[in-house]
Amino acid sequence: MIQFVNVSKEFVNKDDNVHALRELSLTVEKGDIFGVIGFSGAGKSTLLRMVNALETPTAGQVLVQGQNLAQLSPAELRKTRKEIAMVFQQFNLLDSRTVFDNVAMPLKLNHVPKAEIAERVEELLKFVELSDKRNAYPQKLSGGQKQRVGIARALATQPSILLCDEPTSALDPKTTDSILQLLQKVNRELGVTILIITHQISVIQKICNRVAVMENGRVAEQGTVLEVFSHPKAAITKDFVSTVIDDRIPESIQKSLATDARNNTVIRLHFLGSNSREAMVSAINKKFNVETNILFASVHELQNTVLGTLVLQLVGSSEEIAAVEAYIQKSDVDFEEAAV
Repeated sequence: MIQFVNVSKEFVNKDDNVHALRELSLTVEKGDIFGVIGFSGAGKSTLLRMVNALETPTAGQVLVQGQNLAQLSPAELRKTRKEIAMVFQQFNLLDSRTVFDNVAMPLKLNHVPKAEIAERVEELLKFVELSDKRNAYPQKLSGGQKQRVGIARALATQPSILLCDEPTSALDPKTTDSILQLLQKVNRELGVTILIITHQISVIQKICNRVAVMENGRVAEQGTVLEVFSHPKAAITKDFVSTVIDDRIPESIQKSLATDARNNTVIRLHFLGSNSREAMVSAINKKFNVETNILFASVHELQNTVLGTLVLQLVGSSEEIAAVEAYIQKSDVDFEEAAV
């Protein structure tokens, strides 16, 4: 659906050259809700603007539905852009126009007949649950309602791709959840592929199926949300993930462990799906001559799959601890020794 192939983007100015993207490659498949996360200056916005050719690469290729945007004629590019819509952080509504007129604007610009415009706008307002606001003006709407209008307007031309530029960063947490649920509805019921950029890892956690983590114009890590959240590799990814799945051992417990003179090892176990943490701990206690102390446990749901984390202290002889680790390694549970 969308491919970035070794894409670089350099902005040249009189003071210095800025490398916004550096040999970046990623693929957004049809039907994805693909999240791109990174701090300010990571290159997220530049990447998003490449998809509708508002920015062009200095090197590499951007392909949308198999077409290299740089090779399209102006007429072909206009046609391709009709398949791509955008939702903005600050809504970008016209305050002098009603909700109905804001949603109708793309259709009017495409010279759609009035009867068809009225039918389509009413359909969209019902979809975003704002039928009662059709004659209201933006200044009378809440932030969440404004974003719903923005989403309805973006869907007016029946796009196959929806680009979302920090769509929830101006909203409170409760409203953010309602907008994310609406975007999931857009993806699920209308079959629209969504590319969303954000600096909020919770947005990625709640609705995305795939994610790319950006740093200094490069992709530091990418994969399914389940893969990346359960086994973050890059330092920046670990920092982001730790804000929603914090499996660090509390400082007070670390101090206690430091003064424990017994032979012990601390391990971090990751459980996916139906794997049972309780069964694993029970089996260890029954099979091996070790003491087990649970230092930390958490459960999160990602893409309808349970991700459980358990930090466990094993106290016993080196031979028994090694046997426990070998036992866990043979099971369907990932683990690592945790530094304390």
